Amino acid sequence: MACLSGLPRSADVIASEAGEILELRRNVLDRLMRLPSQRARFESLYRERALDLVLQGADLFKELAGDEFQRVVEYLRPRLSFLRVSRGQTLFKQGDPARDMYLVRLGNVQVAVQRYGNAPMIVSRAPGSIVGEIGLLAIRPQDVGKTADQIDKEFASAFERAGTDLTNAIPAGFRSATCAALDHLELARINRADFLEMVRQFPNLRHRLIRAIARGPPQCGQAHAIPPGIHQAGSLRGSGAARHRHEQVHALRRLYERLASSSTATIRMGSRFLACCEMACASRTS
Repeated sequence: MACLSGLPRSADVIASEAGEILELRRNVLDRLMRLPSQRARFESLYRERALDLVLQGADLFKELAGDEFQRVVEYLRPRLSFLRVSRGQTLFKQGDPARDMYLVRLGNVQVAVQRYGNAPMIVSRAPGSIVGEIGLLAIRPQDVGKTADQIDKEFASAFERAGTDLTNAIPAGFRSATCAALDHLELARINRADFLEMVRQFPNLRHRLIRAIARGPPQCGQAHAIPPGIHQAGSLRGSGAARHRHEQVHALRRLYERLASSSTATIRMGSRFLACCEMACASRTS
C-alpha cells in the first residue's frame, strides 16, 4: 500500500524463516498503473485500501476520532474520481476559483507562488500529498477579526439554509499558486460539491478547515505566502519599544493573511501597506 499511496512504510516486515519472495520495484508498478487494462484495478485498490493511509497523514484529517475518521473515509470512497495529467500540463493557475481537492497518487506537482512581481517561489508536492483543500471554503472580508468559532457558527447556519445548492450558497476561495505536473501525474479528485457536503456532515472537520484558513498555513497552492520583509513572531530583537512596534507589524501580517484569499487587489494593497509599516518600524528602531 505504501507504493500505491506514496507514503512511507507503515510497518516492519521481517522474515520468520528462510524463503523466497518476488520483488516488484516502484518504477515497474508505476508502468503497470498506467496500463489501460490495469487502470480500473489500481483505482479500486487505491479507493479501498490506500485512501485511509493518505488521509491519516493529512493535517486536515489526521487525529480525528477513530469512528469519525472512518465515517469520513467511507463518505469519500465512492466519490473519488481519477485523472491523469501529462508532464508540464497546468493543473490550475494562481487566481483561479477553487473547484476541486486533489490527492497525489503518482508523480510530483510543481507549486509556484508569484509574489507581487518577484520571482515565483517554487516547491513540489510528492505522492501522498493533498493539494487544494483550503481554497474550497472562503472566509469573507467581513469575517476578518472574528474567531474561528464565530466563523464556524456562521458557516453552520449557511449550510442549514443552503439545502442542496451548496456550491452557490457557500463562496469558494481562489488558488494562491500555480500547480503543474513535473512528470506523469496520477490524481484522485474530490469535487467541491462533495467536499462541501462532507464538511456539512462532519462539523469537526469543518472547524479544522476554518482554523487552517484563519491561521494561513504556509502550504503553497493552498494559502498565501507571507510577504517578503514581514518578520515572523519570535524573531524579534531590540528594545521593548522596538519589540512592540514589530508586534504591531506581526498583527498586521496576520490580518493580511486572512484578507489574502479575498481578492488579488487586496493582496497587492496589503503587501504594499505592510511593507511601508515594516520600513517605518525599521527606521524608528535604528
